[in-house]
Amino acid sequence: MTPCAVERRADWRERLAALLDERRRYGFAFGRFDCCLWAADAVEAMTGVDFIADYRGYATAKGAMRRLKRAGVTSVFAFVDARFPRVERARQGDLVGVPAAPLDALMIADGSTSAWGQDEAGLVRFAIPPGAIIWSV
Repeated sequence: MTPCAVERRADWRERLAALLDERRRYGFAFGRFDCCLWAADAVEAMTGVDFIADYRGYATAKGAMRRLKRAGVTSVFAFVDARFPRVERARQGDLVGVPAAPLDALMIADGSTSAWGQDEAGLVRFAIPPGAIIWSV
């Protein structure tokens, strides 16, 4: 896998805010409004790069896992690790990984202590928990 060469657009904050406003009301649905698509769509809004373009099109957790296996990895975090560098502290717009069962969760940092994540009710702001993984975008 190739690391993503991304650069945030000059208006990335406005683009991220617009996507957040648009997606805030949509509840979780695999392949439509899930944590991976939220994170990927946010990265695309900020940079113009869709880092999961070749892996979209799943509709279930099983389908998502098949896409990951096709990418040569066995977890969401391994997929992101192959594309973005890990950092110690989050800044707005960075990817945040939170270990969760049955699948790990991806969120978008709102700063160094909170992140927006996909929930049954829509996008929700969560505190970034200890042990979260941060990737620089």
